[in-house]
Amino acid sequence: MKVVFIFGGLPHYYNFILNKLNDQPDIDVTVFHPEINNGSLGKSVHQDKKNIRFNTVALEETKDLFGKNYFKNLVPKLKQEKPDIIVIGWPHILNFYSNPFIYAYVKANNIKVIEKSIPYQLPALQNASEFYSNIDKILNEHCNKKQLVNIEILVINPI
Repeated sequence: MKVVFIFGGLPHYYNFILNKLNDQPDIDVTVFHPEINNGSLGKSVHQDKKNIRFNTVALEETKDLFGKNYFKNLVPKLKQEKPDIIVIGWPHILNFYSNPFIYAYVKANNIKVIEKSIPYQLPALQNASEFYSNIDKILNEHCNKKQLVNIEILVINPI
């Protein structure tokens, strides 16, 4: 079984568990991570590529219209890796649902998607429901409301 983890970096505290998973006879682990830290990880998070026994793929990371990080050329890399399962966290999970090409590829290939979050950043269920039901709370404070209106117009009235 091929498992691709999509992370905002390679923090040292993931290496032990990813090595253990990769050591299982039927599991092949690959981690997609940014070429450079674009702010997905905290400034003081130590990254470490020493003593890892799983594959890593550095991808170009950029920001979308809302200021959220995403990986360019993710679909070609997924096609190359052919995962059975993708484990992904914030903010990259947003791109799975906002990018129709990624969503279509995952659906067409029956890839299972698991969202992984750091427990101390998870709100209570009721708070999460309120947050995700209000687009103003999801959007970055730097997002111009006019950009959002233009996007809605583009989607509703394709030229």
